[in-house]
Amino acid sequence: MLPRAKKVLLNWIIASLLLTIIFIPVFLANSIPSGFDKYIVLRSLGDAFFAGAAATLLGTVLILIGRSGLFDTAAFGFVVFGENFRKDGKHKYKDAYEYKTRQIERRNVNKPFLLPYLIIGSSALVLAVIFTVLSFLLISK
Repeated sequence: MLPRAKKVLLNWIIASLLLTIIFIPVFLANSIPSGFDKYIVLRSLGDAFFAGAAATLLGTVLILIGRSGLFDTAAFGFVVFGENFRKDGKHKYKDAYEYKTRQIERRNVNKPFLLPYLIIGSSALVLAVIFTVLSFLLISK
């Protein structure tokens, strides 16, 4: 299998596992106390899918924000702070600009594959809305 195909497959598996790991405890925590009542189960499905979708989509957004370079100045401050404690006194970067340009070069080489997280998170969000609407429709009857 090609390295790119492995990376794509691994991202799909991780996105699915992330949603599942969040979905199962939320669903069971809401459904077990009620004895799996049909109204509660529908509401619990909506809650569980929403929790998984929120984690998946917010994680993706945070990755995109971090890759935009928003935190580069703060990260450079931590790097310089750590380098001040080195015995040899060498600094890896001479200033924040050099640090930022190297980070941009590194980001251009290592691009993440975030499509699975967006697709699975969006699908879970749609399912959350559907189950929530269904639970309200059944309760109102």
